[in-house]
Amino acid sequence: SKMSFADDTKGADYADKEAAVILAKITGKAIDQTKFGQTLVQKAGVHVPNATWEQEVSLAMEQDVRRKLVIAPTLRNLNMQTNVMKISVNPEAGYGTWVANADFGNANGNSGGAAATHALTEITLSAFKLATKEYVAFEEEEDALLTLMPVIRDAMIRRTAKSVDVAMLRGTADATIPVKGLSKFAAGGEIVTNPVGTAVTVAKLRALRAALGTLGLNPADVTFVVSSDVYYNLLEDATFMTMDKVGTSATILTGQFGQVGGSPVLVSGEFLPKAIGVAGAVAYYSPNFIVGNQRGLRMDTQDLVETQRKVLVASLRTGMVQISTANGNGAAVLNWAA
Repeated sequence: SKMSFADDTKGADYADKEAAVILAKITGKAIDQTKFGQTLVQKAGVHVPNATWEQEVSLAMEQDVRRKLVIAPTLRNLNMQTNVMKISVNPEAGYGTWVANADFGNANGNSGGAAATHALTEITLSAFKLATKEYVAFEEEEDALLTLMPVIRDAMIRRTAKSVDVAMLRGTADATIPVKGLSKFAAGGEIVTNPVGTAVTVAKLRALRAALGTLGLNPADVTFVVSSDVYYNLLEDATFMTMDKVGTSATILTGQFGQVGGSPVLVSGEFLPKAIGVAGAVAYYSPNFIVGNQRGLRMDTQDLVETQRKVLVASLRTGMVQISTANGNGAAVLNWAA
């Protein structure tokens, strides 16, 4: 007999699954109800894989957003069950007491050292909704949508990642951007200036780290993020250690291009254009900030009958909070000056 009972189904590639899921979202149909999705389901040999494929695509797109982020991966991230979370912290460790030999075992209490009262405080971590949308006309046929979907997908991911980076870098904690950015925490001696017409050098970045005070002592806990202008200045500084000098294996952060004193230096394109009073670089003590993620990336669609369009919305919920100011704000900023 030449009959074969082998399973000839090869499954479906992720790219095809993603196309099928997004196409189904846009058209408002089940995955196996579109021509492309029906063909893919038959090829994969599965029965109506809506929930499984949708979850896989959602997670993959969320990971694509995170891979484009510069600041969030350098901070402590935690998952939130609600959009507001209360966190108890004890910011000041204080010091122990040296006990004299004569006080060993004495009833005067000196043998146990000085009493310390816990300075427990509570911080509030809030997750804010970030959304972006694309419009698709009713006249777009399925075949045309298949060619447009990669463009729509990439645009939504880029906008989401850029918005998160802007918020965590220079967010103003107002109605426009509800997150307060790292460069906005610096105050007083934590603000370093550099003339607009003068190149920023490694020495200036060291001054930024020094402005962190005791929080800047451990280089592993300090991260520098610089603008494109400072980036090109540092490339011209012979003392700057680029990644080809410190080793390519050390590049573990998105945007990292070098190190200063053992601390990673990252470049971000989300700084405002160079001008007096505008930030050009920021150094921060990473453990002093927490990023909370309540909900990952999700997509929703709705028909807009009055304009004969469909709207595709991608959204997530995230936020950032400062833990303590006991030893400083944990952030120093370099501002351009006259």
